[in-house]
Amino acid sequence: MSRRVKDFWKMFSMRHLTIISCLLLHIWDELLVAALQPCQQLTRSIFAVATVTILVSSALGQTPTVQIANNTRGGSSTFYVGDTWTVTISGGAAFAPVVVTDVSSAQVGTTNGSGQFILDGAMSAAEIGSWNQTWSVGGVTASPNPLSFSVYPQEAATCGIATAAVPPVMGSLDLIDSLPGYLVFSTLGSGTVSGAVNPTAWCAMYGDQWTISYPISGQRTISTNAVDQWEFWDNGSRPLNLNGFYPYVTGAAVGMLSIN
Repeated sequence: MSRRVKDFWKMFSMRHLTIISCLLLHIWDELLVAALQPCQQLTRSIFAVATVTILVSSALGQTPTVQIANNTRGGSSTFYVGDTWTVTISGGAAFAPVVVTDVSSAQVGTTNGSGQFILDGAMSAAEIGSWNQTWSVGGVTASPNPLSFSVYPQEAATCGIATAAVPPVMGSLDLIDSLPGYLVFSTLGSGTVSGAVNPTAWCAMYGDQWTISYPISGQRTISTNAVDQWEFWDNGSRPLNLNGFYPYVTGAAVGMLSIN
């Protein structure tokens, strides 16, 4: 075989060997990808399941919180008929039933995708009294438990005080001259001051003396949850070091307060 033929055959063999090698590598790569594809899908599925499991476990481990707010007067424990309120639950499971229990149990709605629930309303006369409620989300009891508050009649929202004085002004007239022996003429006054709360069923009266000036004397004669009464009188005591005619003015005062 001539040298030229040998060189041609050598070049031809190497070219085909390269093509065959590339084909084999391509086939191997396709087989490897096909073999690994189920593993990749399985791995993604495992991670997805693990993620969902962690999220669900975290949601189930939370304790939801509940609060009630008085939108009319502020605060969260005292309401009057007509006051509007808002109950807010946070930290519960998503799309879970919300149940409130007091005298009986009732489902009042479901949480949203964030585990939150909001309910609005207004107090009616049927709700007058003290309440201790248990709220739950998806069977998990919300905190605080119980949720406690009180509802009062509308008239109890304002405790009025009716006051009276008998006589309205207590006075005394004194006349002292400069003659030896001091001729003294006096008209001694007395009277009462009283206060009463309304309505008595929901309000309490508190009172105390502010000042009783010489020569007035005073004492409390009635003290109940609804009535506070004081009696004052001129005790007749006078300073003797003054000459001429003069009016002697003094007074007494008490303070009264009603609290519902």
